[in-house]
Amino acid sequence: SMTQSGILVFMPLYLADVLKVSPIVLGLALMSMQVAGMFAGPVAGVASDRMGRHPVALICLTVSTLAILALTAVSGVVPFVVVATLLGLAMFAVRPVIHSWALDLAPDHMSGSMVSLLFGAQSAFSALVPLAGGLVADRFGLAAVFYVLAASMLIANLIVVVQGRPGARA
Repeated sequence: SMTQSGILVFMPLYLADVLKVSPIVLGLALMSMQVAGMFAGPVAGVASDRMGRHPVALICLTVSTLAILALTAVSGVVPFVVVATLLGLAMFAVRPVIHSWALDLAPDHMSGSMVSLLFGAQSAFSALVPLAGGLVADRFGLAAVFYVLAASMLIANLIVVVQGRPGARA
């Protein structure tokens, strides 16, 4: 959620300030992520029910990490929108899988508490992104914010790797 919030705040700035795109192209890039996620979410949910939460979460987080890095490496509007679409496929699909995994780990009588804890943590980290990202952008440029967001996804990848080991619990 933290990375997703950061992308939604800083991608428009990057598109407008660095790539100098028109507002319609900016809207198209953001829409492409949302539409891709709209289709990928149910697919990821079914896949996680069949294959397990761990592999689907790991695939989505890894693709998200690489796509965020690729956003700063591609040149041209069309490749950027293609990468943004790929990012939407992975990033928006992983959230329901993580929520399902959290509920799987919680005892049945604690599912409400688990969801509250999950949403509270997501809100807390997401609230930090605009300020922290703004500080990074002011100091190092907008592209650096994407590197920080990719690093946060890499940390999420590592948590999923550790959590997926046999015998691991939350």
